[in-house]
Amino acid sequence: MGHTSRLARVAVITAAATVAGTITAVVGTPANAASPRSAAVDRARDQVAAHADSLGWARGQALQVKDVVLDADGSAHVRFDRTYDGLPVLGGDLVVHQGAQGGFRGADRASSARVSLASTRAAVSPQRAADVAASSVGFRVTSSTPELSVYALRGAPRLVWQTAVDGVGAQDQPVGRTVSVDARTGAVVDSWDTVVEVTGTGNSLYLGSVGIETSGSATSFTLVDGVRGGGRTEDGNNGSTSS
Repeated sequence: MGHTSRLARVAVITAAATVAGTITAVVGTPANAASPRSAAVDRARDQVAAHADSLGWARGQALQVKDVVLDADGSAHVRFDRTYDGLPVLGGDLVVHQGAQGGFRGADRASSARVSLASTRAAVSPQRAADVAASSVGFRVTSSTPELSVYALRGAPRLVWQTAVDGVGAQDQPVGRTVSVDARTGAVVDSWDTVVEVTGTGNSLYLGSVGIETSGSATSFTLVDGVRGGGRTEDGNNGSTSS
């Protein structure tokens, strides 16, 4: 009887110690602790609201997180895309900068325009916008896909059909152009290439300076020959694709 009682007491003490250890572990590592990334995003949303006037923030707008960069010293940079009445805003993106302690250190905006529209109802049909966009490019069109958006890059913000036009060029190479068509008048507001081909210059080992075909978009170019079937040259040390 005495031996059994001692075993029972040992079992109770062991169980209690196990429970205490479990409780300590739970208290020491809260399950709902926010990550540095999510904490930076939450602060950035509050900071945009607190600086609404300078950031062109108003009713009907929403933010979508595009990227978060955390510096070694704890500073954070949160990039947002902006929507208006649920529509993407071209030129509405902004980057909120935070100090090491999370304080607001300013923001960069793609456009200073204040987004405000009387209505987001289009008078021009998407098919008409697709046709207008397709007729404005100088290549054989294979697809023309419009998306209702707000254009705020230059001038007063306006409702547009942001249209992705893809096709084939004179050398059977893939080409593309983005065309903004005014959703009220049907006029082309703006356009730019989404596939860019340029001839670069390379210094060869035996032939001196030679021309090479490159491809790219905006300010980023790659050694991809869009004229001769898409052959590509990569640096094995810095290449980002496997082959």
